[in-house]
Amino acid sequence: GVDPNATGMYQPMTESTTTTNDYYPPLIYIPNQPIRRNLMSDSEKGYASKKLETLKRKKRTDNNFRVIMSRVKMQETMEHMNHDQKLKEKSHQMLKYYKQIYATDAKLQ
Repeated sequence: GVDPNATGMYQPMTESTTTTNDYYPPLIYIPNQPIRRNLMSDSEKGYASKKLETLKRKKRTDNNFRVIMSRVKMQETMEHMNHDQKLKEKSHQMLKYYKQIYATDAKLQ
């Protein structure tokens, strides 16, 4: 005999059925209206696809802009810190210079 569970053998209930219901929703019958399915039309699919691509592009653009702005802010912060460091070093040198001048002046008197 032939084993019905063997590869290539269909079960009796699924032997003559189609896969249409797996890919398409059921038909909707309403009196005095055309028969329809709850499917997106090709134009709706195209619109949704284009909208999705637009949203992805906007997300990438926003992310790139955010990265650029963070780098600009970091650069400004670094410039400010360098300016403060130079000012601190200059004031330290001036203090050292004036201490030396006052010490030399005190020795002369």
